[in-house]
Amino acid sequence: PCGYRLLLAGELYGVLQGSSGKKVLIIDCRKASDFDASHVKIPAGSGSAQVISVPKEILVPDLTPSRVEAGLPSPSRLGWRSRRQQDFLVVIDWYSSASKVTTETRYLLDAMTKW
Repeated sequence: PCGYRLLLAGELYGVLQGSSGKKVLIIDCRKASDFDASHVKIPAGSGSAQVISVPKEILVPDLTPSRVEAGLPSPSRLGWRSRRQQDFLVVIDWYSSASKVTTETRYLLDAMTKW
């Protein structure tokens, strides 16, 4: 319904636990303070999986990939630059669902797919 493939939590866990060698980038687009307080932890032995913060505060209309990168915390920039080399890009926030993506998350998805 939202135009992107839904990956349920159990499926993501399976990808992270598997030995498939798949590269996974988890893009957490909640508020920076929420990310700092708690975010997905990658299990040991999960291969090339990483989590980056793309703060909700920077997600605005007409967002481009370079504007995303400029607004990222330093630890997230390298992961952002590697997004095209990943097998899976997993975008998470507090409020999106299989049938509805939040406006801010849509801005990020558009920046990743339209530019």
